[in-house]
Amino acid sequence: MIERSNSPDDARRITDILVAHNNQHTPSTSREPFCLVARHADVVVGGALGWTAHRWCYVDILALVPDARGTGEGTRLLAAVEKLARDRACIGVYLFSYSFQAPGFYERFGYTAFGRIADLPPGHTQVWLMKRLI
Repeated sequence: MIERSNSPDDARRITDILVAHNNQHTPSTSREPFCLVARHADVVVGGALGWTAHRWCYVDILALVPDARGTGEGTRLLAAVEKLARDRACIGVYLFSYSFQAPGFYERFGYTAFGRIADLPPGHTQVWLMKRLI
């Protein structure tokens, strides 16, 4: 039987199944989340969310409010992500950006595209990028 579930316990169990399998084939690792926040005074203007696992850093979200873009805040935020990754002994950083977002921003800092999915979302492209740190 296959059914839909909204249970966090079910999701955790599925994750545990995959992690147990992976740990049989690679050095045991866990997903260590991170949250970096960019503030102006007491106002959150952006940040980065993601995790490290298997000695790689995945950036799930890196975002800034429109007024903070073009101010160097994104550069500082990306540098903070890379520092965190180095502090956690990561080999590199990977993420995706949509064509209407900022793939060119990441490329300016040495990220290279390693995959693209056309029409995700329709009319745009999802671009996967990575940068080796060591």
